[in-house]
Amino acid sequence: MTPAECAPVVSAAPMPPCNDPHARLVLGIFVLTPSAERRLKADLALQVVRAEAIEPWQAHNNQLQHVWSADGREVVVKTYYQDDRHRLDREFTALVFLRAHGILELPTPLLRDNEHNFAVYSYEPGATGPGSALTSSAVTRIANFAAKLHDIAPDLPGAAHFRTSVPATFSFADMVRGTRARLAQFIAHAALMEDRLLAHTNWQTKIESLIREALRGAEDTPIPRTGWRFSTADLAPHNILVTDDDQICVLDLEYSGWDDPADARRRLSDGRNLDFSRRRVR
Repeated sequence: MTPAECAPVVSAAPMPPCNDPHARLVLGIFVLTPSAERRLKADLALQVVRAEAIEPWQAHNNQLQHVWSADGREVVVKTYYQDDRHRLDREFTALVFLRAHGILELPTPLLRDNEHNFAVYSYEPGATGPGSALTSSAVTRIANFAAKLHDIAPDLPGAAHFRTSVPATFSFADMVRGTRARLAQFIAHAALMEDRLLAHTNWQTKIESLIREALRGAEDTPIPRTGWRFSTADLAPHNILVTDDDQICVLDLEYSGWDDPADARRRLSDGRNLDFSRRRVR
């Protein structure tokens, strides 16, 4: 990023210092760079008159800007955290493919810029909220969306290029590996806490005991590729915009890919997703 590209064009957010290599990763701080403005104008004939940072409601590393055009159009510019998970490519290609196959409860992908690691999507109205606040009509639409995803299989023409989701689980061994990875992170964090329960409980022994009990008598037969289905990787209430008339728009497909077809059911019924405050989002 050059010093010129760090200068804000239009933004309500503070400008990150150009000498900070992590400036674009700071939550809630992002500027619309000249490179983004140029692509918007050249590719979408969009003349920027206003841009505001979208405050992340759930902590993540991507940066979002709500952008207004002189002709009244509204879009979202999403700059992705750069790691080895191919976030931009996963999300953009998935949205193009799924919408081409009639799954329209998603933002429209408008533009991608691999050099600067951002993409432009349609701005969608609505708000997220707790699962307990969803109406039966909204739940039905979400279920229909999940059912349509179930039809997206590896043998579908044009689908072979998709990666497995992050993290995909096709066997009990995959699930146990993921559980142990999360346990290691938890134990490392607990060791830093003053809370005596967190610091002095032998979580490793307890969780390993539960794993052994859960797998007792179970046969671990991995799901064959023919049984894989496309997953958004995080189909949960906090990633679903709902309008006043119960239309839905599913967000955040940057971890999407092939996964266990039961994954969507597990996430939608996960109790952790039931207590979120309603908010306005992109």
